[in-house]
Amino acid sequence: TDLIVTSDGSKIYIGEREGKLYRVDTATFTVEHTKTLKGTLNALKLSPDESTLYLISNDSSEQLYRVNTSNWAHEYIYFSNETLLDLHLNSDGSQLLVATKSYLWSFETATLDSQQKIELFYPAGNIKVNSSETYAYISGQWGLEKIALKQNDRDSDGHHDECDVFPNDETEWQDSD
Repeated sequence: TDLIVTSDGSKIYIGEREGKLYRVDTATFTVEHTKTLKGTLNALKLSPDESTLYLISNDSSEQLYRVNTSNWAHEYIYFSNETLLDLHLNSDGSQLLVATKSYLWSFETATLDSQQKIELFYPAGNIKVNSSETYAYISGQWGLEKIALKQNDRDSDGHHDECDVFPNDETEWQDSD
């Protein structure tokens, strides 16, 4: 289960084990709306304008939901045979990161297209992103991984500048002598 509070503190969204999603008014602690989905709801993320809620449903089929917070319409974004573990929504709400046991997925929220699928060395757990949103840190059962989110490749040779000894030369990327 998980919860998230709006920026002004007036509402709380709560996801529970039985697939119940609640919106609660914090002034009166009154449940304003309830929606029933499937499975255990967790990893709630609210868009910067608070119009969209993203969440994971863990049950026999892993699902990622997008819920409109004004009319409560929902849609499935992603289904996986692999357990969905955590979400991160970037600061402008344009990119959603999804951690599974083996991969870090990146979705563009406007189109719901998968931009990137990164295989993880360790089984994933939680996602945390640094303040400049250049790196994702993935904690897992056996370790921690650092994933570059914004990779520059000035010479377009397929090797991002951080790992490219010759970032301005498309014919070389490592120095072996």
